[in-house]
Amino acid sequence: MKLKNYLHFLRVNNYIKNVFIFFPFFFVLKFEKDLVLDTLNSFLFFCLLTSGIYILNDIFDIESDKLHPVKRNRPLAAGLISIKRGKQISLLLILISFIGIGLLNKASILYFSAYLSINLLYNFYLKKVAIVDVMVLGLGFVIRILVGSSVSDIPPSSWILAMTFLLSIFLGFSKRRADLLLPNQKANQRLNLKSYTEKGLNYLLVIISIIISVSYVFYTISDEVKQRWGSNYVFLTSVWVILGISRYLNVIFTKKEYYTPTSMISKDRILQLIVISWILTFFLIYWL
Repeated sequence: MKLKNYLHFLRVNNYIKNVFIFFPFFFVLKFEKDLVLDTLNSFLFFCLLTSGIYILNDIFDIESDKLHPVKRNRPLAAGLISIKRGKQISLLLILISFIGIGLLNKASILYFSAYLSINLLYNFYLKKVAIVDVMVLGLGFVIRILVGSSVSDIPPSSWILAMTFLLSIFLGFSKRRADLLLPNQKANQRLNLKSYTEKGLNYLLVIISIIISVSYVFYTISDEVKQRWGSNYVFLTSVWVILGISRYLNVIFTKKEYYTPTSMISKDRILQLIVISWILTFFLIYWL
């Protein structure tokens, strides 16, 4: 099997989701060498954990994936890797991730266990419950930040946890919308899709995007943030957040082909430019 198929099998392109582990550093401006290295290692171990879980997901969903216009190309659904081999690799990756994080930071084992547990519950039952399925995925991103906070010993900000959860369910509902709009409904066997409608999801996305934008503005003008950054101009970064959300909504409301949040962000140059500008604005505020 080709290297690109192995990368697809491990879902390496989704490792970008795990950068949330580094968020505690960015928002408190605490960049100590040892802590950064420990967090980098926890990121790598979490990537192994997520790869193992993605493989389990593919095993659970293999029959429906075979009918999906995009997912049928996944190595397991395409028959490039046997289910038995998939189980072996998945268990090995999960075992290595737990051993690694246990040696690095024992407290983080709790978060790794929580992430694994909610994903198993998701596969067995929760993915069949509309709304709850997306909320569970959102909780996964919160756990990523808690892992970063645990390893770096940086207390998580309630603002960051709340906005991370909101942003993740925003992306989750946009993914459900993409699934719902597949031309052949037999291509997606999610039992909870019958509880979603395009109109309802559109309303949810607009409402959540407004809540995220307002929450972020309040975050940037809070005394805590002003003191941490030593500036009253952090609110300027909210321009990029609002632009980014608006761009994302514009694309998904006009896009005709199937998409995922990860693929869109990795391909849309305007969204990438907005994210880079958001980061650069923070550094300009800090250094000027």
